Amino acid sequence: MPDASGGEKIAPMKISKPKKLLPGDKIGIVALSDISDDEKIAKSVTYLEELGYKVIQGKTLGFYSHGRSAGSGLERLDDVVDVVGQGAKAVVLAVGGWSASDVITEMLTRRVFRAGIYKVLQRRVLERPIIWSGYSDNLYWQNFLLAAGGIASLHGLHAQGLLEWSDKSRELWWDWLTKTEPKVFAGDQRWRVYLGKVGQKPRGILIPSNLDCLSRVSGMKFLDPTVAYEDEDLIVVLEDNEVYKSDILRTIDSLLYSWILNKQMGRIQAIIIGRLVQSKEDVTGYREWESAFWDDLVSRLAPFKIPLVRWDNFGHAWNDEIKGNDFVSLPLGVRAELAIEGANKCKLTVDPLVID
Repeated sequence: MPDASGGEKIAPMKISKPKKLLPGDKIGIVALSDISDDEKIAKSVTYLEELGYKVIQGKTLGFYSHGRSAGSGLERLDDVVDVVGQGAKAVVLAVGGWSASDVITEMLTRRVFRAGIYKVLQRRVLERPIIWSGYSDNLYWQNFLLAAGGIASLHGLHAQGLLEWSDKSRELWWDWLTKTEPKVFAGDQRWRVYLGKVGQKPRGILIPSNLDCLSRVSGMKFLDPTVAYEDEDLIVVLEDNEVYKSDILRTIDSLLYSWILNKQMGRIQAIIIGRLVQSKEDVTGYREWESAFWDDLVSRLAPFKIPLVRWDNFGHAWNDEIKGNDFVSLPLGVRAELAIEGANKCKLTVDPLVID
């Protein structure tokens, strides 16, 4: 099967792809971040079971502790290991929020090593690629899987919101989990090119991520996938929710600082900005702020001659108007090509997440 690199020889990246889902396989649901909604999870469980899958529900579903999280970081980490150990071929993370970084913190403390969980985690998770689906702050975990274990995952739907998105959104999500053909995003998508020339076709490993999650681990070994594989070109796709206007550029700047100081800018072949929704601090009108934001971002990236593209179909949504644009799930850690075809026209070709 031809890949999105166009057949050019690129040094192989040590990335493991999971096997595609088949009816009868086990799907786990784990609350890795905030507390989940029991009623919505129950509906998603019924939906998956009616399609012929066996569902393993994590012990932390419905938990509430430490403010708004689904149990302590150690309890959630233990839940991940347990569900994977029960034979889950895929894990759909329950919901996003603000607490997934606790799990990473637990892995970096002596408490985890004393409990012996890390060795089990390495054996069951990092050495056994399965499908992981989630977004928002769950990207702390998924970035770790790619940076530390070379495991590709899906920046995709949560279990709690599985039935809240459109049929088209779920259809695409299932395609990533069950089909082994590349996918193309083109004419029906909302593109705008801010930097780049018609005819350019940047290629690289696709890194779709939550802006806040990626910036907070920027440059960190085993946590930041953009610095984990030095010989690979990258296409970075960023989105976020509930971001403060005064913080967005500073957050992007922290990524740029890391890439520049770690001599990574030459590897960034394109930057795609998805939805930055529910922006706060209405100091000025949104339209005026939005225009200034893009002007500032262009001025930062222009010296590096990196294509900069806006893609309004990718990322969080918090109201029905935005949800009407659908949710585009994208694999994290597969090859892709972005073809610039006009001022408002691009074609993104993405290799499959799963294998036979």
